[in-house]
Amino acid sequence: MDASDFVLGGLASVGATFFTNPIEVIKTPYNIQGELAARGTYVEPYRGIFNAFVTVAKNDGLAGLQKGQDATPSHKPLSKSLLAISINIMA
Repeated sequence: MDASDFVLGGLASVGATFFTNPIEVIKTPYNIQGELAARGTYVEPYRGIFNAFVTVAKNDGLAGLQKGQDATPSHKPLSKSLLAISINIMA
């Protein structure tokens, strides 16, 4: 294993996080909408997954779909690269 594997593993981790984080950002509020209100008394802010993406992008901007990414780019490449190295050592 050389340094390029380490770098490529880190870049792959950042890329995967960049594309999957918006799904996580939408999933949580979509799943809990109406949980705290009595049945029939709440308004569903999202009428579907696509509508949830559009609503979040409209209210928070496109950057709103990447909420929670502050620390991720700094620790993900290192942790995933070290995981790849340890897997290769054990194999």
